[in-house]
Amino acid sequence: MTRLVTTLVAGILFGAGLALSGMTNPAKVLGFLDIAGRWDASRRPVKRWSTAQSAQASGRGAKFAKTETPGISKTHACNH
Repeated sequence: MTRLVTTLVAGILFGAGLALSGMTNPAKVLGFLDIAGRWDASRRPVKRWSTAQSAQASGRGAKFAKTETPGISKTHACNH
């Protein structure tokens, strides 16, 4: 039940962020993604924020991958 509530809250927060930033408007999204044509730079703060969040999550993922997982042997881990 806790996982369901957490997922619901995360989805609502994500949707609210999209609505607040104007990223629910298809013309704004296409204008932002079209870097070769008429690029709309007004969404740069959104891109900066998402890049910062991704960088932070990547750091956590790398740290998590180095930790020992109870019940799972390191010899059976997939090392790519």
